[in-house]
Amino acid sequence: MPLPGKRSFPLTAPADRVLSFLGETTDWLSGEELARLLGMSRAAIAKHIGKLRRDGHIISSSTRLGYRLVARNVPIDFDLVLPHLYTKNLGRTGWRSLAVVESTNNEAIVWALAGGPVGAVVTAERQTGGKGRRGHRWFSPPRSLMFSCLLPAGPRVRSGPEAVTRDALVALSEAFRQAGLPAPTVKSPNDLFLNGRKVAGVLVESGSRAGVPEWTVLGIGVNVNVLPEEFPDELADRATSILTVTGKPMDRNAFLGIIISEIERTIRA
Repeated sequence: MPLPGKRSFPLTAPADRVLSFLGETTDWLSGEELARLLGMSRAAIAKHIGKLRRDGHIISSSTRLGYRLVARNVPIDFDLVLPHLYTKNLGRTGWRSLAVVESTNNEAIVWALAGGPVGAVVTAERQTGGKGRRGHRWFSPPRSLMFSCLLPAGPRVRSGPEAVTRDALVALSEAFRQAGLPAPTVKSPNDLFLNGRKVAGVLVESGSRAGVPEWTVLGIGVNVNVLPEEFPDELADRATSILTVTGKPMDRNAFLGIIISEIERTIRA
């Protein structure tokens, strides 16, 4: 669709101006056209496109066509999750949205040991040491969901980590359905697959004293708006993302609200 001619802008960062223009159309915009509209050089446009990509925005490029915005990177924000959160406890007693952590489970465990409130949630944009089952590493690709919940010690939780893991996989599967996504396949003991490739995983950790559970942390990772080339070579044929399967970027904040709501409903059932 045609764009207006060159116009004046408020004093905003040049990269934000480029992003604003790309966001106004679903069509491709050439570097030459962007340079003309924004009063910049083509080299400057390329520089700002690079910055936007480093900030997590997905921007396709073509030598013949130019640039096209595939998806904005909107960080996880409780205020954006809240309209989609239908819980009494989970996510409402405490919330920490962090940029970079070693592991959201580690952060939640430390919080629990310090007396953190039951129902608290920790999210992160990036993990440097995401944890999988049996000490395996969980690769944390950009624009995914990485979060951990401090669960109440109800009957389901007291049944042990294996029972909580099964419940969490049921909740995740239902969240996929509610979000209008293809139905995932549960692969025991703690994974969800789409089209034969891993799209999500669950890790439950707990601590007790004298046989009495003191805390239980549920960690979940879901590959959401991840491009195929962003997976390392060793995972390229074993992992996938919602974006890869559906071809459409997803609102991570809304999806997180749906997942947390289903976790509370399932584990309280």
